[in-house]
Amino acid sequence: MNHRISRLRRTLTGAILIAATVHAHADTERARTAYTEWSRVMTQLSQERAEWVREKAMIADTLAAGRAEAQAIDQRIAEINATASETDRKRGELTAQIDEAKATAEILATRVGEFEQRVRALLPLLPDATRAELQPAIQMLPTDPKATKVPLSQRASTVVMLLAQIDKFNSGINLVSEIRDLGDGRTVEVKTIYFGLATAYFADANLTTAGYGTPGPQGWEWKPADTKTAEQIALAIAMHENAKPPAFVNLPVVIR
Repeated sequence: MNHRISRLRRTLTGAILIAATVHAHADTERARTAYTEWSRVMTQLSQERAEWVREKAMIADTLAAGRAEAQAIDQRIAEINATASETDRKRGELTAQIDEAKATAEILATRVGEFEQRVRALLPLLPDATRAELQPAIQMLPTDPKATKVPLSQRASTVVMLLAQIDKFNSGINLVSEIRDLGDGRTVEVKTIYFGLATAYFADANLTTAGYGTPGPQGWEWKPADTKTAEQIALAIAMHENAKPPAFVNLPVVIR
């Protein structure tokens, strides 16, 4: 642009010299030609200046738009960085919560495994009929708590349900009919009255078989009862069935 303006200025200077020469020699025709050339040059110069003003305004607008876009980009980068920092913080918090949950789950798994073993130890103390009712839940107890793939929540629910049933049995007096093995190949139907999981007494209808027992490491440990004790056991069973009025009975108790 500066080169074009310099060229126009040289052209204008030449035109002025020509005009001076024309006046000096009083050559009207040449003066007219010089004026015409001077007018053309001035018009061209005015156009060039106007074009330069437009170009300068366009460049200014472009630079302003570029600066605005650069500021927007900088702001976006700052927002992304802030978001990334917040995301990293939340990720750290979430990771810490996951680690804490895993540690808690491991502790709970250990405790649940311990309770499962305790429940298994109590199951032999329940009458056969009671165990049969609880068999679906009993089958859900894992054989190896450390290797099971059963969800911890399901295992805990099973333990809670079984313990509730065992506690219900242990808190009451339960009379059940059972088939008892006499040990010589014979079996007999007896009625057994359980005082929770503390002690129990049984007798058959003819009082030919009677006894009492207490819980042991492998289940109930039974002892035979003499004739007098068998009669007292039969009386206690009859009173529980409301077949006899309430009365005091003498029953053997084993204190461990």
